[in-house]
Amino acid sequence: MAPDAEPPVESHRPPGETATEGRARSPQEAFDALRGSIEAMGRRIGALGETTESLRREVREVLADEPAEAARAMLESLMRLHDIVFTRVTSMEGGPERPDGFVVNLLANLEGELLRQNIVVIRPHPGERVNLDVMSFVDAAPCAWWRQPDTVARVRQCGFAQEDDRGVRIIRKARVDVYRRT
Repeated sequence: MAPDAEPPVESHRPPGETATEGRARSPQEAFDALRGSIEAMGRRIGALGETTESLRREVREVLADEPAEAARAMLESLMRLHDIVFTRVTSMEGGPERPDGFVVNLLANLEGELLRQNIVVIRPHPGERVNLDVMSFVDAAPCAWWRQPDTVARVRQCGFAQEDDRGVRIIRKARVDVYRRT
């Protein structure tokens, strides 16, 4: 705009005048129009509030699940580590290899750490009666005359249970071979 030019003139309508009718609205018409606008804004604000609350609930659910997911992943890692160390210890017990104190202590420390997290290791012993609530069959082993059939012959994998104020929840059943008479 040039320094000597005049600013553009804005056209304003007096309050209550409509562009199409060219006449002034009555106070009642202006009030009704204003009420309609306010009600429409109220509905939009209400819808926005519902959407906001829905998003807040979703965020709270995601945030609540995140620690549970992280804990579950950590527990699965500890269970895999326990499987590896347990397999190593049991192979030393039945073979020509001399038991390694470090590995045996590692298993005990790992089970102690699980216990501190309220995770109990389910480790059946050979000759123990099979309990299908905490064990599942992997294979059958021939049952010698001095053995009881339907008892644990060998533990393939330990199971895990979680204890809390609601009771005991089986996370994974122990996997066992069972003596069977042929």
